[in-house]
Amino acid sequence: MVARTLALSLALLPALASAGLFREGGPVKMLQDAAFRKTLKAEKTAVVAFVAPWCGNSPRLRSLSSPLIDFYAVDCDADENKRLCAEQGVKGFPTIKRKASSIVTWAGSEVPARVTNLKGPDAISKWATKESSQPRVLLLTTQPKIPVMWKVLGARYHKQIPFGAAKDEGASIAESLGLPAPASGENAKSRVVVWQKDEATPTVYEGKLKFEALSQYFETIAVIDSDAPHPKREL
Repeated sequence: MVARTLALSLALLPALASAGLFREGGPVKMLQDAAFRKTLKAEKTAVVAFVAPWCGNSPRLRSLSSPLIDFYAVDCDADENKRLCAEQGVKGFPTIKRKASSIVTWAGSEVPARVTNLKGPDAISKWATKESSQPRVLLLTTQPKIPVMWKVLGARYHKQIPFGAAKDEGASIAESLGLPAPASGENAKSRVVVWQKDEATPTVYEGKLKFEALSQYFETIAVIDSDAPHPKREL
């Protein structure tokens, strides 16, 4: 599956490296032609800025950063990238009207929908039974929409682990699944419910509800298809 890569034609500060806009080791990584094409094959959403070092319209991009979305830049003035920029239809470098935070939010909204939105215990039971040949993970949350982090994880691991989400404001779904009640004062927090492969009884994930911690956990339970690339190889 080709990665969902969102290309922006953006004007940046002069002298990218010296200006410190995209510092080495920072959240925005510079790509050459070959690395760009490799990125397109990754199972993840990314934003690529096609830039020109001589034009200074975009200091807002210094703060482009998200643990969920990868940000890259391609220098269209570099000889090795000219063919790539032409192929991508880059013809100009307009002024940026969005703040970096708005770009991050927009990128999150473009993550492919790989999470099944489940309503009520019956729907969850059917989903869990249908997907029993693989581990299944369900997010119980009070939020009205599926969090971007869960969407990103669902898109990244969808070939190995079916992802679901359900609104469980009063913990009634958790109770119907036979799960222990959340600790006092934690009713508003999200919980991740896990069905191991070929198991009918779910358990509650006890780790941190952070992107890196969840990614590491999913690496340990993912069922690997020999014909599909392991998500970790593309991180």
